[in-house]
Amino acid sequence: MGLNPKAKAQRKIAILGVPSHKGTPDGIQVDIDVQPLSMGVLHRTVRTKVGLCLGVAAGTKGTIAQRLVAEAHSKAPASEQGLEPGFVRLRHPGGVVDVGA
Repeated sequence: MGLNPKAKAQRKIAILGVPSHKGTPDGIQVDIDVQPLSMGVLHRTVRTKVGLCLGVAAGTKGTIAQRLVAEAHSKAPASEQGLEPGFVRLRHPGGVVDVGA
């Protein structure tokens, strides 16, 4: 990716994954599992900018995020999850967040 290991700040990277079919321990269904990284360290939460970018990516045809959401919605449509149209539910190490763009 051309990241400079000597730089004091690095781009934010998010590793996306297929959510488990069980959802969260509370039974909340999610669309994407997110492991956000910054400066090579796992973040406990999804920062606002990362969440908004994933919201846009989830609605953009051909992106990894869109494919993950489509797969999740084939199992449990967004309407069954209580989400408004255009929103996606992200699970990150600190919990769950709904985003839309």
